[in-house]
Amino acid sequence: MKFMLIICTILALCSCATTKPTPEAFPQGYTGPAIIEGSPWATIVGNGSCNYIYAKVMDKNNRPLVGQTVTATFEYDDPVVYFYDNPVVTDENGVAEFFAVGLNWPGYNVITFSSGEASTSMYVWTRGYGPFQR
Repeated sequence: MKFMLIICTILALCSCATTKPTPEAFPQGYTGPAIIEGSPWATIVGNGSCNYIYAKVMDKNNRPLVGQTVTATFEYDDPVVYFYDNPVVTDENGVAEFFAVGLNWPGYNVITFSSGEASTSMYVWTRGYGPFQR
């Protein structure tokens, strides 16, 4: 039963990660950011510990875009992590690397990564408050 609860929680969390708008929504000649993939799709950061969170920016044909500015915003007023750099510019692989440090209080938040017209969201928890911890 516990295993089934974990599987259902994972499926529910996966369904919360979104990439919008869809690549088909862009004009034929559009070459800017169309897709952002966040990695990992959700993360847990301990109080004072660090984690890397990545956002890959691609055009509507899934080709990585270099030199794109990616901004991270929080859904709720109390972020549970602090980013050393925000916004971040994508590297030669189209990846923006965010260095996240867990803050002093338990909780969670939703981070939205945006670049141009593209965005994606992910969950972040502080250790002790994550979905798989008691």
